[in-house]
Amino acid sequence: MGIEYERRTKRATETDSQKLPKWVKITFLVILVPLILSVISNLLTWFATKDKIEVTFKLDGWITIGSVKYADLPTLKLMLDQQEVENILKVSWRVINTGNKGIINFESGPLIEFPEGSDIVIAKVSESSPYLKVARKLRIVGNQAFIDSLGVFNSCDFFKVDFFIKNIAEQKITKQYFKEWILSGKSLDLSFSQDVSLAREDSKSSSSMLERTYEYMQYSVIIITIIWVVMLMFFPSACKKLIRRFSNVTE
Repeated sequence: MGIEYERRTKRATETDSQKLPKWVKITFLVILVPLILSVISNLLTWFATKDKIEVTFKLDGWITIGSVKYADLPTLKLMLDQQEVENILKVSWRVINTGNKGIINFESGPLIEFPEGSDIVIAKVSESSPYLKVARKLRIVGNQAFIDSLGVFNSCDFFKVDFFIKNIAEQKITKQYFKEWILSGKSLDLSFSQDVSLAREDSKSSSSMLERTYEYMQYSVIIITIIWVVMLMFFPSACKKLIRRFSNVTE
């Protein structure tokens, strides 16, 4: 009985000595959980954006440049090309490559179709990515505006198109009116999306969600690395126990 008791006591003592301190376990969880989440997030992002070829047609804003309807001045006139007009509406759209692959060429298009009855005075490209080659003036045929020349449309490239419309009824300027504007074109595996929220987009907001996700993951990796370096510097024995215990669990 005495020998057996001593063996059990010795075994229990060895087991207790192998147990990790509570703070080490907590630190291990703090490191492991963000690492696992980062890996899962990276995989989900990769699958979600794999070979994505997409162009987004985003309403950048609209403004009435001039109107004589409510001026109550009989002698006030709004002239355009020596013709009297009631008002002029400026509508701006951004065409953005929101996919992760560039578009070398379009089999047809791209073109922008606008609602019937919209009297377009001029349609022109006012902004674009620095190295993007695009025709500055669009060709109007019926209710379609053709972009006759567009170079390689890389991921995150954009160009902004301004339409100037005359004599449009103000009650017609609704969200439904903008939904009737359509960007179309044909290229391999190309899809289009439309955003008609009337919020004006600044230059920084065009960065994709993918880029922000990568930034967050990079910060997580940096923080985890710093934690490991600090632990290795000040608690080397605890780190050895932690690595040994993790190795035993994985075997």
